[in-house]
Amino acid sequence: MKDENKAYAEFLKALVSFSLDLLKKTEAGAGENTLVSPLSVCLALAMAANGADGETLAQMEKVLGLNLDLDSLNLSLSTFVKNLKQGEKAKFQFANSLWLKKGEGLTVDEDFLKRNDEFYRAEVFLENFDNETLEKINEWVKRNTQGLIDKILDEIQDDSLMYLINALAFDASWRKVYDLKDIYDRDFKSLKGDLQRAKFMHSKEHTLLNDGKAMGFLKPYAQHYSFMALLPNEDVDFAEYVAGLEPESFVNTLDKAGYADIEADIPKFKVEFKVELGNILEDMGMPLAFDPEKADFSKMGKLGEDYDNLYIGRVIHKTYIALDELGTKAGAVTAVEMVGFTMAARLFEPIKIVLDRPFVYAIIENESGLPIFIGTVTDLG
Repeated sequence: MKDENKAYAEFLKALVSFSLDLLKKTEAGAGENTLVSPLSVCLALAMAANGADGETLAQMEKVLGLNLDLDSLNLSLSTFVKNLKQGEKAKFQFANSLWLKKGEGLTVDEDFLKRNDEFYRAEVFLENFDNETLEKINEWVKRNTQGLIDKILDEIQDDSLMYLINALAFDASWRKVYDLKDIYDRDFKSLKGDLQRAKFMHSKEHTLLNDGKAMGFLKPYAQHYSFMALLPNEDVDFAEYVAGLEPESFVNTLDKAGYADIEADIPKFKVEFKVELGNILEDMGMPLAFDPEKADFSKMGKLGEDYDNLYIGRVIHKTYIALDELGTKAGAVTAVEMVGFTMAARLFEPIKIVLDRPFVYAIIENESGLPIFIGTVTDLG
């Protein structure tokens, strides 16, 4: 039990570290409102990690769990999700799924399926990966985010063999809902310096946060959860502040929260955000998973003769949040796309043929190979 408790404590540290790193990498250069769900990303990647081996697995373990091996990560992540509190006025909805392509592209390993069922209760769908499958995936996403996110995929690529998808939805009311008299108009100064008129909500709060470079507060929801805000001091550059966020100081700021009378004003806002995380996750320390030739997902299953390797093609992350006088609704989806790699397609440069001088042409009947039309082009004048 002590080992399990130690592993769980390590996991919580790892999740904070992963969260801040993901935020920093996503925020850098985005030039827009950003929103990520580290839990959603972690769940989807952990499902994929159960099919990884060798150095590919080691990198994924390091990024997701710091010092935890995959078994400890699975158990801790599963325990964390199960322990998330629910209530009438604070609801979380989680769902995981595996979408497998019919045919001989990939014969999925039974142990891989078993582990994803045991730890993540992942539904399994065997599909043709056609337009109908695309609609089914997006409907599953919409249903499991309570309609907050209506789709995650715009298309299914020809060499896609599997999608590992996590969806989550959060819906919580404030402990004290705002009255009409608490809502007013004022200017919001954007990062570029523009003044933007917005609806603000005023309340009295009592949990003060101060990390030395920013002041903030916690505003409680009706049950189990709180909204956290940190406002960098006026002499602190916003981008530098975000880039400097560290797990230990972040945790300490919450641990050392103090009591105070706070006049808190929050703007109403809604954010919809979509990002492909491949380059970000490579930069965070797991490049092998995205390498067509070097990725090792041999524990995911056996590839058909048409493919030489299996790797992560894309990690698509989509989020939504709406915060108003009643509370907060938020949703997130993460899709890990497993792609089959054909070595022959990359080993040889394509032959380039440009019909920029006289040529012969024909229209042939496919079965017999006989030309129905044949001719030459010698002049385009």
